[in-house]
Amino acid sequence: MGQPMYSYNSWWHNSHEMYRPTRYRFETQYHCCAGYEGSTDNCRPICRRGCKGHSHCGAPHKCVCDEGYAGANCSPVCDGCGKHSTCEAPNRCVCKTGYTRIYGESDCVPQCIQSCGNHSFCSAPDICECQLGYKRSSPSAPCQPVCKSSCAANSYCKEPNLCECHDGYKAEAGKCRPICEPDCGPHSSCVNPGKCQCDVGYNWNANISSCQPVCSVACPEHSKCQEPELCVCAVGYAQRDQKQCEPQCSKGCHDYARCVAPDKCVCYDGYEFSVEEQKCRPICSQGCSHGYCFEPELCACSPGYLMGPNNTCEPQCSPSCVHGICSEPETCVCEPDYRFAEDSQHICEPICNPACENGDCKAPQLCICHIGYVPGGKDGFQHVCEPSCQMTCVNGTCLAPEQCSCNEGFVPADGVSETICKPNCSQGCSHGYCFEPELCACSPGYLMGPNNTCEPQCSPSCVHGICSEPETCVCEPDYRFAEDSQHICEPICNPACENGDCKAPQLCICHIGYVPGGKDGFQHVCEPSCQMTCVNGTCLAPEQCSCNEGFVPADGVSETICKPNCSRGCENGICTAPDECQCFSGYEPTEDGCVQELKLTTSIETTTSFSSTAPPDLLQLPSTNCTDNCNCWQELTESDDVALKCANTCMDDHDQPCLELSQCRCDSRSLLCNIEQLEQRFVCMMAKQLSQSINNQQVWKEAALSFSKTAPIAAIWPAVLAWCSGICLLLQVVRV
Repeated sequence: MGQPMYSYNSWWHNSHEMYRPTRYRFETQYHCCAGYEGSTDNCRPICRRGCKGHSHCGAPHKCVCDEGYAGANCSPVCDGCGKHSTCEAPNRCVCKTGYTRIYGESDCVPQCIQSCGNHSFCSAPDICECQLGYKRSSPSAPCQPVCKSSCAANSYCKEPNLCECHDGYKAEAGKCRPICEPDCGPHSSCVNPGKCQCDVGYNWNANISSCQPVCSVACPEHSKCQEPELCVCAVGYAQRDQKQCEPQCSKGCHDYARCVAPDKCVCYDGYEFSVEEQKCRPICSQGCSHGYCFEPELCACSPGYLMGPNNTCEPQCSPSCVHGICSEPETCVCEPDYRFAEDSQHICEPICNPACENGDCKAPQLCICHIGYVPGGKDGFQHVCEPSCQMTCVNGTCLAPEQCSCNEGFVPADGVSETICKPNCSQGCSHGYCFEPELCACSPGYLMGPNNTCEPQCSPSCVHGICSEPETCVCEPDYRFAEDSQHICEPICNPACENGDCKAPQLCICHIGYVPGGKDGFQHVCEPSCQMTCVNGTCLAPEQCSCNEGFVPADGVSETICKPNCSRGCENGICTAPDECQCFSGYEPTEDGCVQELKLTTSIETTTSFSSTAPPDLLQLPSTNCTDNCNCWQELTESDDVALKCANTCMDDHDQPCLELSQCRCDSRSLLCNIEQLEQRFVCMMAKQLSQSINNQQVWKEAALSFSKTAPIAAIWPAVLAWCSGICLLLQVVRV
């Protein structure tokens, strides 16, 4: 091809001979190359195994994909098919079965034959799925909103994490409460929409259309049922022993008189009312010559007279012999254990050895404490008197009569008087109160934060916990979640509190009527408390005393005040300690008890004027403040329907209502108090038992009276002996 049809070759010659040139003719023949077949005009490559699908034989034994196809299997090529679709032909995408294409979108979305309903979507062919925050209770149920925390009673989950009350209920303090219109009256509550129900302890009274308290036991006379199981006395009456209502006299009754009806007094037996003197006077049926009636059937001689052996007032020495015997006119001899007072020959004073401290020697070896002091000695002869504070020193110590001093860590509750002391927190207690010295307790709605300040809590608040994030509480150290709660943390006390509640880690707050009694650092054991001091006794239960061994109730009933018991009796003496009897003057102790001392004398006249009356100051009871013998004061009012409430004396900030006695004054056994610049009158509703000091003085009074009755008998013996001696001398003379 492209060469001349004929040519001459001249290379077939040599030097010896030359051949004749040969002529050639070239003809071009066309045929397919190896691996190809077909006509020369159309040679096609040969692929012995053939090409499948969308491919053709592009070279010998080599298949090539058709245009628009690629890959090992010559799949159609599309310029990016969307989700859930396949490329069926070059640049032709088709949705998978169960999917369809929304106009203008490249992705295919699943198709559900039936509608998926509200709050759901078609997630796969014929498969519906709830939206975020919704779920089905069953495969066929509609999608309902989901609230992470279960909705409270009477409410439902309206939207994801959003609860709403049912019809007839309203949200209040985190709960759905029923609605009653009009509102329920006092002592009742709305239990269902439009339905009221009386509180526990109250019953519906159709006559007055209100809930009234119920008292299972009938209220005593002069009282009414004020609260469930609580009877309150009518105006003019005060409750006593939960069984009866006693009348009260607003102005108080005179001495030796009692209140028998509201504002009506009657004299005691043995007394009669004197119109002239306007008071009750004792009655002495035999009269009192040269004296006056001191007590019923008991006379006291006028000045210049003393009670003689015939219970008549006899003349005395001038001046009279005090604690002595008028042995002859104007000559006194002191009684045993007495001595003449300094610069005096007629006044004999008792001998006390050792001398009395903070008191006066009123009888041999008998000290009477000064006002504001009480016996404090531990031996048989109590010569040491200690200061006394009638108002209990709350969180303090009695240093001097009626003078308290606050304990360490406490300050005066009113800022002035140290009678009632309260704990002191030097940094203050914002949004709380001082619970113990340097220890604050937060008010409701606040918790103690890291800076010792009360911080707001979560809603509901994190009790003893930290609000780490909204509505998420983490308990503080030594606290744990309360049962069935994730926001209330309760303190851990180990060991557990006895007769008290665990109010803080390792801190027990005693129940009413109990006080801390543990001896270790962590006082988890609360012991019973008695507001009235158990005199010579032990507090076994709240307000329940028990006499110590060797002691018995002073009044024979109540064990609040106990006196020593002498099992063999103590006639002619005073039982000063268990089985220890101190004889009266003129008596001496023996195995048979106190017997009268016998002393002989030759003068009959010396026995006629024996002093038998104790000093007047031993027979008088000390004056007392009107607040001493009262546990509960009631405001004096003329209204009958006012609820009677006990106004205690102020002890701390939690005693409400209470009376600050420093702002009150006594007025005829009642109190006049300045309250909010108004003067109000209060009368005692509940009296205390007599104090031990008054009982002790009563004992000495009885002892003095007993002595006055027995002393004249002792004075007769010397006269009898002298008379016998005279008879014997006369008989001797007759014989002679």
